[in-house]
Amino acid sequence: MPSARSLATYEHFAERDPLTRAVMDRMLAGVSTRRFPSVGELMSRQLEDVRLPAMMIDGLESAGRCYVVCLGITTEGVKIPVGPRSR
Repeated sequence: MPSARSLATYEHFAERDPLTRAVMDRMLAGVSTRRFPSVGELMSRQLEDVRLPAMMIDGLESAGRCYVVCLGITTEGVKIPVGPRSR
């Protein structure tokens, strides 16, 4: 079995303060560090000036409820959350 190799980039950031280490650990674990808008912010945005030639809709059933999310894709390829729903 091959031995583990250390990554210089990880070591550089891991040696810093605890906050930097926590952020690096989350990034390596695949957890986003971005701030996402609240549902109220999503539902109150004005979209009349946004060109959305494509939409992606997906759903998930959990605890007897169905959660549906719609993403609009702009002409520049940017994904914009259009709105969540649950029933």
